[in-house]
Amino acid sequence: MKNLMIVIIMFLITSCSTASVVGPKISHSGFDNSLIVRIDPHGTMYNSKGLVTSIGASWNSSNPDIVILSIQIFYEYHAITEAFLNIDGKKFELLSTKTVTDLNRDIAGFKSSTKGFIVSIKTIDEILKAKRVWLKINTPTGYAENGIIDGEKDSKAYHALKRFIESIHKEQNK
Repeated sequence: MKNLMIVIIMFLITSCSTASVVGPKISHSGFDNSLIVRIDPHGTMYNSKGLVTSIGASWNSSNPDIVILSIQIFYEYHAITEAFLNIDGKKFELLSTKTVTDLNRDIAGFKSSTKGFIVSIKTIDEILKAKRVWLKINTPTGYAENGIIDGEKDSKAYHALKRFIESIHKEQNK
């Protein structure tokens, strides 16, 4: 029983941490042997008034100035129609990929909705240098606003983007 309590406490401590240890996946394209770096979506700061969102990213050395951000809504099916970033007061709309929102249900039965948006790699650098970054997504029935970093508070998404960009730089310098 004592061991079970220790395991539960350790799980709770690590699940609340914003600096999770899930790293990027690095591979090579079979099509053109380009380097691919991906990181799965990680949670933004939860806003109890809205949807639970997360951000992942994908980069390909064949188009090195571009990153595809995977914007995801957890636990619900919603079409993601638009996404915006506010980086230290500078607001801009993200360019949608030419896909529809992907609706998934994982092995455990959890629903999610994911859509890709195109940003420059410089945008990721700006996010990581900023003091305040918020994501806003629109759906046909409403919107969600969640922080990536806000002063001293940060999110798993922020740390995931850090690991993502570090992996790209590491692979480029090999």
